[in-house]
Amino acid sequence: MSTNPLLPILGAIAIALSLSAHANLSADGDVEVLSEAQLQEITATGNFPAGYCTWYADQMIRKNWSGTYAKKGTTWQGNASDWLANAKAKGLKTSSTPEKYAIAVFSGPAKEGHVAFVTGVDTKKKTYTITEMNWKGFNKVSTRTLSYGAGGIKGFIKKP
Repeated sequence: MSTNPLLPILGAIAIALSLSAHANLSADGDVEVLSEAQLQEITATGNFPAGYCTWYADQMIRKNWSGTYAKKGTTWQGNASDWLANAKAKGLKTSSTPEKYAIAVFSGPAKEGHVAFVTGVDTKKKTYTITEMNWKGFNKVSTRTLSYGAGGIKGFIKKP
């Protein structure tokens, strides 16, 4: 019986949950990478592989949305680039304007796209702030403030 050499690595990644709640943010918004011992104390949940932007957005949905989403996270699957269409197909409303607690869907630097969680909107300045995973490196959470229409945004999945 052969074992996959990636299983220990994937297992360590899969036990990471809610990094932002378990690590301190540095001045530039990055989360310090947790030690393996810290990761083992955290229970894995999610509909996507831990450490990716989709996993992080799914975790933020669980924390900030209500009903079924608070219990189960997303009701759709797919690469980040597919999230806008897939969420819409599941009956969620989408928009070209950011709203607090929405999911920002980017065309992204890779064909898989990128998603982030909107934590604030300044309608006067026409900016919005997001938290995201993997923008500054695998398994890292960072924060950015963007202008409306900037950053290759495809649209926003609205909080139900």
